[in-house]
Amino acid sequence: MPKRRKYKFTGRKHSKLGAVALCFGLTGIAGIILGLVLSSRADGQLTAWIGIFGICALALSVLGIIMAIMAVRDDDMFPIMPRAGLIVSLVGALGWIAIYVIGFFFGG
Repeated sequence: MPKRRKYKFTGRKHSKLGAVALCFGLTGIAGIILGLVLSSRADGQLTAWIGIFGICALALSVLGIIMAIMAVRDDDMFPIMPRAGLIVSLVGALGWIAIYVIGFFFGG
């Protein structure tokens, strides 16, 4: 007699807060890429608007980290989306911090 598969249905849902955190992290990483492309095309001679853009992207990444931590702590949700949001937001925030540190210490 073949083995019967048992399915276990849970009351867990996908975290909306985790999805927002993932989107914020992706926005931060997209901001890094856009900022680097624009800066390289202009030979580093951009206006202050690119700095403001970078600070806003860094703030979104930090908000993504906070939201992802809040979403990871929720037991009634699947953890994959908040964990992905946390990792992507951390990469975005650390990328922007690295750009600012390099610019501060090695910039002209």
